[in-house]
Amino acid sequence: MACGYYVVELDVKHPEMMPRYRELIGPTLATFEGDVLAASENITHLEGEPAPLSRAVIIRFPSAEQAVAWFRSDDYAEALSIRDKACISRSYVVEGM
Repeated sequence: MACGYYVVELDVKHPEMMPRYRELIGPTLATFEGDVLAASENITHLEGEPAPLSRAVIIRFPSAEQAVAWFRSDDYAEALSIRDKACISRSYVVEGM
């Protein structure tokens, strides 16, 4: 089965809220077998518009379905609510090989 990659681009507007987000997200990733592969503000925009937001995170899950289930789960809901208030973001899931 192909793994799934959750990709999110972020512009953090309220950094003081992010420690609580990070505290909450860890256990949810463990439950859904998510593994953070990258989290950085060091992004090189190569082509296309619009340019990426200022930060990107990539999380690998056992499947694309598992990634979507995590994102929509009650486990992640509180953390997501905080992130939505703290950041401008866009995210998607990519099926891996």
